[in-house]
Amino acid sequence: MNSLHIRPPPPHIPVPHQFKMFDNVNALYKGGWCMGVIIQVLSGGSKYEVYLDNQGKMEFKHSDLRLHQDWINGKWTKPSPGV
Repeated sequence: MNSLHIRPPPPHIPVPHQFKMFDNVNALYKGGWCMGVIIQVLSGGSKYEVYLDNQGKMEFKHSDLRLHQDWINGKWTKPSPGV
């Protein structure tokens, strides 16, 4: 594989105390990060129901989520609100 196609891990950005409905997140699933969206806040914000692009609805602990970032033109960026 050409090194031009390998992207570095995203930079650390602070994880919010609580995620909100419709936040774009990455969920740690089977040893990798999968893109999804928060569809329900559970247990006072310690767990979340997340809709993953390829897996459907799943439940995750707060510690297994991070805010999603996009790799655009060689840089990590946060998605625009509502995207």
